[in-house]
Amino acid sequence: MSEPGTPSCAASANVLLKSVICDLKYREPTVQLKVGDNVYKISKSRLSLRSPFFRGLFARLKDGSEDRPPIQLDISEPEWKAFVWFIHVDPLALEIHSAAPASTENCALYLGVVISGLHFGARDVAGWAIDRALGMLTQPARNFPVDLELARLLVSVASRWRGGACDPIITTCRDLVCDALHPNRLGELSDDPIRALTIARVDKFVLSHVYFYILNKGTDYNWKDDARVEPVDRIRLLCGAYSLSHQNTWAISTAFSQSSSSSTSASWTVSSLFALAIGPTVATQFTQPSGVTAQGRQAPLQWRPEIDRRIMCARDRLWNHFDDKQWSLAM
Repeated sequence: MSEPGTPSCAASANVLLKSVICDLKYREPTVQLKVGDNVYKISKSRLSLRSPFFRGLFARLKDGSEDRPPIQLDISEPEWKAFVWFIHVDPLALEIHSAAPASTENCALYLGVVISGLHFGARDVAGWAIDRALGMLTQPARNFPVDLELARLLVSVASRWRGGACDPIITTCRDLVCDALHPNRLGELSDDPIRALTIARVDKFVLSHVYFYILNKGTDYNWKDDARVEPVDRIRLLCGAYSLSHQNTWAISTAFSQSSSSSTSASWTVSSLFALAIGPTVATQFTQPSGVTAQGRQAPLQWRPEIDRRIMCARDRLWNHFDDKQWSLAM
């Protein structure tokens, strides 16, 4: 007799979430929670087990609170659903999910657990989930790109994680997004870095890299007429192009000498001046060579972000080039 097929982790998670949304029939006290347009009736004990926030909330609620109007939670629904998945998943399903190949969906689920865990004071849950998410995302042979949704989640984790700018979790989350912007990477962010503007505004470090790679696309990438680029972005891009062009003073004179010697009058745009100023793109792969362990086995490659060599040593100061406040420009 053949063994029954094992459902995929994604399918199992979807079935579980649909069951929760459709109101699981708990045999224990529940609470109604509203996230977005959906109302969830969730077991109080499951929520309290991992979240100090919910333990404190339920301690303040009076008996009979099951009949009260739903409590509104200030959290994005994808992250909330990831937390609901976490508190309901059984050990076997969790083991199956953990053993599944790395994918965009799996990483997004773990990052959602990280954000919701931090939001509800469950730092141990967040620590468990971030280890799994970053473990997948920093595999040297990762075969899926960091898309816009993963970038949004990574920036959100970096903004919420407690620690200084040099905290390895914050650094890695930021580096993964910046790496995805590099022209040598495949994916929607390297093809169209303007996409990342909406999710990068809360993090100046990441935002400065988005601006850099927008300018790096050259004159064929018409950001000046793109409706997604807001007025403040245009000012910062102009400031950055001008400031970065002065990093190599020879480029400015070269640009105008070429323009004046041409028989046809040319209009040197800010983007072309920037391209001349910083020179051709030369990618630098930061992947370290593999070593040999004490047991003589080959050590795995350690992931490093791919960063343009022109900003490699000045990434922490890159925002200064785009900071419009330094110019005292009236908006």
